This record gives sequence, structure tokens and C-alpha cells, in this order.
Amino acid sequence: MKLGFIGAGNMAQAIIGGILKKGIYSKDDIIASAATEKTINKVAEEFGINTTLDNKKVAEADMDIKNGADEIDYVLNIGELKMGHLDYIRKEMEAMVKVCHDQNVLIKVIFENCYLTKEEIKAAAEIAREVR
Repeated sequence: MKLGFIGAGNMAQAIIGGILKKGIYSKDDIIASAATEKTINKVAEEFGINTTLDNKKVAEADMDIKNGADEIDYVLNIGELKMGHLDYIRKEMEAMVKVCHDQNVLIKVIFENCYLTKEEIKAAAEIAREVR
């Protein structure tokens, strides 16, 4: 794998579709995780990429970096944010940032703002500002 998505919601699906359409990565080089089988099944069927319900596999970003990836984008876990699990969001972000920064790789977190309240966006942005 060269590109992993934590969260396979609409934003991740749009990004995956664009990446595949432009030929930036092949479907065999992409993995995405989601909290529900419904989402995973939809993404696997639509794009033919590797999928998992286990975010730990997406943390294989470390291996991807070692294999040449120079940038990691990941979608914030919207479900956890919607439930107010800010500690989860912080820990996930800290782990992803550490893996990337330790290897001098750019990391970007994607918020799916269309699903978030202004308060949720603010909370996630504050965490991102602190973790960066």
C-alpha cells in the first residue's frame, strides 16, 4: 500500500475516485477503513481498493512511508467526533502525526465539514492546531 484513509466517508470516496481516475495510484496501492461494514462494502465494490474495519491496518502508513510515500492524508473519524470522543480524535491524530513527522513526511487531516456542526469543527481544529 502507498495511501491509506482512516475513514471512508464521502470526502475520502471523492478523493479516492479522483486519485484512481487520474492514475495517481492504482487500486492495489490504496487502503481505507471505516466503522461500518456498509461503508466498507460500498467503497470496496465501487473502487476495488483494499478495505478494513480495523484502523490499525491503516496505521500501516508507517510502512507506506518506508516504501516511498512522501505524503499521508487521512479523514478524521467523524463518528467519534460526533459522539464527542475528543480524546479518541486527539490520540488518533497524535499517532498519525508522530508516524509522519518522525520520518519527515507531510500529513494532512481532512474534516468532512458538511457533516459537522460549527462546534465540532472548532473542537477538531483546536486539536489539530495543538497536535501539529
